[in-house]
Amino acid sequence: MMLYLGASFIFLLVVFLLLINREYRNTFFSFETGGEMTRRVFFEGTNIMKADIFYRNKAFRKPIEGKVKSWVKEGWATWDEEKPEWFTDQWKASVPEDMKP
Repeated sequence: MMLYLGASFIFLLVVFLLLINREYRNTFFSFETGGEMTRRVFFEGTNIMKADIFYRNKAFRKPIEGKVKSWVKEGWATWDEEKPEWFTDQWKASVPEDMKP
């Protein structure tokens, strides 16, 4: 029974990979960790992507805590004035007190 299930799984996986667009196959495989991805998105992303860092595991931002703090303190006044869609009361509450201006 287990052999049958294992063989079926492998067969269906191969069929799936053959049917999807080639350009998307690489999105199913990555050796990047969650922390590495979080830090990469922070450095390469837009403000809305960076803002998501406070909804991630705190350990992921620990190595770049200073840069995150600088980004928040430098941008807070602008965001308060321009009111981007992600700058909500919920987001403000997710920012640690020591990072707020």
